[in-house]
Amino acid sequence: MYMKFIGAVSGSLTGSCTFLYHEESKTNILVDCGMFQGEIKSDKKNARNFAFNASKIDVVLLTHAHTDHCGLIPKLYKDGFTGEVITTEATKKISKLMMLDAGKISRLYEKQHCDKVRFSCIEYAKSKTIATDLRVTFSRGSHILGASSVNIAWKQEDIFKNITFSGDVGCNSEQESYLPLLKENHDVYPTTDYLVIESTYGDRIRGKQYKNEEKRVDYLVDIIGKVILKNKGKLIIPVFSLDRCQSIMFDMYKAFLKLEASKYKKYLGEKIAIARKNSTKHYYENAVSCKTFSSLIAQVNQVYAEELSKEKIKKNGEKSFIYLKKSAAETFKENSLDIERFFSKGFTNDDGHKFYHWIEPTSKKSKKKEYDYIDDIFIASSGMGDFGPVKNIILKYIEDKNTTILLTGYAPTYTLSGKLKNKEKLIEINKKQYKVNLNIKDMSAYYSAHADQKQLLDFVFTTQEKNKNKRESIVFINHGPTDVAKDTFKNKIIERSKKKNKKDRVIKMVHIANEDWFDLNTGEFDKNYNHPCFESLTAMIKILIEDVAFIKNFLIENKIDKKPI
Repeated sequence: MYMKFIGAVSGSLTGSCTFLYHEESKTNILVDCGMFQGEIKSDKKNARNFAFNASKIDVVLLTHAHTDHCGLIPKLYKDGFTGEVITTEATKKISKLMMLDAGKISRLYEKQHCDKVRFSCIEYAKSKTIATDLRVTFSRGSHILGASSVNIAWKQEDIFKNITFSGDVGCNSEQESYLPLLKENHDVYPTTDYLVIESTYGDRIRGKQYKNEEKRVDYLVDIIGKVILKNKGKLIIPVFSLDRCQSIMFDMYKAFLKLEASKYKKYLGEKIAIARKNSTKHYYENAVSCKTFSSLIAQVNQVYAEELSKEKIKKNGEKSFIYLKKSAAETFKENSLDIERFFSKGFTNDDGHKFYHWIEPTSKKSKKKEYDYIDDIFIASSGMGDFGPVKNIILKYIEDKNTTILLTGYAPTYTLSGKLKNKEKLIEINKKQYKVNLNIKDMSAYYSAHADQKQLLDFVFTTQEKNKNKRESIVFINHGPTDVAKDTFKNKIIERSKKKNKKDRVIKMVHIANEDWFDLNTGEFDKNYNHPCFESLTAMIKILIEDVAFIKNFLIENKIDKKPI
């Protein structure tokens, strides 16, 4: 078995894609096929030809539905791929939505190419044979709904060797579980020979205050109480449509429950009788109203409604949710909430606080309808503020001192959310200057779905204590923001490995992932190997020349030719 990293290496944090070749069955495998995002030349990288012949790929194994992992799959079909994409049912549903959305923005492929994607769904912990003596197994992750780590096993002589790809590692684990909705990550198999681990936050440890579920909800209560109830202002929350919106929606429900017992109760006013179809409800006269915008949010919510409510029957006959964590399930049960209705329709609680969805009209006549701004809280995509309904909402309130914007996710400095995060006083939007008077709050550290250094180390080292079949593992680090960050994480792995904790996995070697071929049978790099599926050296050199020319022009056009990249 040979392996070559295509994306998320050599200075790129995104564009996850790894090529594997099983010689015995002549099977070509891709683990993920994602878009490059947030880089100077992302668009160019996404538009250029694949480094390999797409028609020769036999199967794609998809870890999860974020665009930097699935966004180029339709382009793969456009270029001749005809095989299956193996993934979980939840990832299948969500990635369909994300790929369609990415296609509209990038214009790299059309809906017809998205429709060509052939999914084959797999359950957690159940192996699927993809060729003779070659099988795959998916394990549960907590990064987003449906996320997985992927284990590939192949027979070498009389034993099966295997490699595990972490995908993006989530924050909920047996050691600590604080994000609101999803069950904990499964441990990596103790018999894994190779482990490919992401390192997005491999160089930092998140503060304890950000890993406390109760403090996170209390922070939200305080913002709602001050901004809306006390100051009669508006709250804008730019969100990523996938997972961030659903997590905040659940936390918002819990925050609403706490308002009556908080110091802001006096601002709720009196309870008044509201007639309903078959009953009369008593709601606070100043009950808080929250609305989400965007059809993509509504569509992703529908998938969460369907998948979070799914259960499986365990060996002892008891039912267990596949994705939904125990504490979240208890909240739904204690408050008599229907999971499907909660995410697909929204809710109105016993105090009158409501959370509902606004879906953009599709008819030509209704498109002229303006957004309804009577609500108190607006949750809208995109999380970075440059696209989608949230941009119009920010424009309306950017100069209003009673409005607060609550940031909940990653936002580069060049994006609208990033500029607000940096507290720029004047911001240009649509070629017009705006004075920033609104208030800025940041909860992104509370909601980050990427494991930090400590959690990544636990993911690497944690094994089943009683398992006597542990093997020494070789680790590859990819998906890091900088070489320094990856080196920092590498040194931390080596440092912990030297302690030789009895419960820890034994680490034989740690590599920073690069684009050289690696022979998984011998455990060594093979710089002389070249797969016929890949373009010639001349073609690769041409790509490099184009890249250099592109960067040079970019630097000149932006007058930063004397600054380091």
